[in-house]
Amino acid sequence: MGLFGKKVCGICGKELGLLGHKKLNDGDICKECLSYASPWLTGRRGLTIADMQAHLDYRRLNQDNLQYFKESDRAVADNMVVSVDATNKCLIMAHNAAGLRANPDIIYLDQITGVTAEIRENFSHIHREHPEPHEEENYDYYFQVHMYLTHEWIPEISMSVNTFSIDARETEKFTRAYNELNSIVTLLERYGITVTYQDNTSFGASNIMNRTIPLHILDPMAAGAMAGAMMHREPVPGPGPHREPMHREPAPGPGMRREPMHREPAPGPGMRREPMHREPAPGPGPHREPMHREPAPGPGSHREPMRQEPMHREPAGGGSRGPQGGGSRGPQGGGSGRPQGGGSRGPQGGGIRGPQGGGSGRPQGGGRPGGRR
Repeated sequence: MGLFGKKVCGICGKELGLLGHKKLNDGDICKECLSYASPWLTGRRGLTIADMQAHLDYRRLNQDNLQYFKESDRAVADNMVVSVDATNKCLIMAHNAAGLRANPDIIYLDQITGVTAEIRENFSHIHREHPEPHEEENYDYYFQVHMYLTHEWIPEISMSVNTFSIDARETEKFTRAYNELNSIVTLLERYGITVTYQDNTSFGASNIMNRTIPLHILDPMAAGAMAGAMMHREPVPGPGPHREPMHREPAPGPGMRREPMHREPAPGPGMRREPMHREPAPGPGPHREPMHREPAPGPGSHREPMRQEPMHREPAGGGSRGPQGGGSRGPQGGGSGRPQGGGSRGPQGGGIRGPQGGGSGRPQGGGRPGGRR
């Protein structure tokens, strides 16, 4: 036999195709033979062909015993049906009424070691695009019954009351599934079976049914609208590490925040750029003065403007320009400023140009040497 040699079913001997069989520990079984096995059978790959043959023998015996099953009580849920035979002290379970007619396993009450009724929660984040992109917290719930047995082939049976998961916002479906789970629990307790109840929800089943869960879970759209309405609320005064709205005026007090463009700079020293129209503060400083500013009074090493008037202080003598004449230019004379002369140019003449005489201002006579050179 090659690598792809023909395989046969270990139960019925039928030739198997590539996809028409399942693996056992020491062989294969066809899908038709496997369909007679219990739906609660676990660990199939660990069973040998002999074990699977014994299990199928049990299933044929179970089908024969179903004719003696007489229903005394029943609990019905969306995805689960429990029927009890009080006379023979046994029960059968299936997903629907049709499953009760398809060779369900007979479970005797003394084989039940415990039952757990659980509300299981699944949490996830869902991204929504409408009306705007946002993230929602999603809570889904399953109502389940776990039955633990000392059965030869079935160690545990786990069934869900609801067919599909129920969202926390689907209050009516949640309430209906909750009541169906309680009806099954009541049925089992009526026949002396101890049931443990587990509410694994984050908010409590009663709060979900009463719609007292947080608003962002119950109605994300309303919560989003409320959050958007709160965006324009004026924040509480005082500093804080929150992002300020674009229209909000900065809160009073110090803080590392960017000031609006229209806000005047705060008074006091600081390393900030002054507006172009602001007059500089009085006093010296390392800033550049505007072109129209008048120089400060007092001495300084700055260049005076060209329009400044010349000094008009009077000289120490009586003349206007001479060092000691009494004239306009002489140092001590009373003439027009020539040195020691009474004339116009001689040093000692009293004339127009002689130094002492009435001549024209020449030295000791009418000569030129005493005049201006």
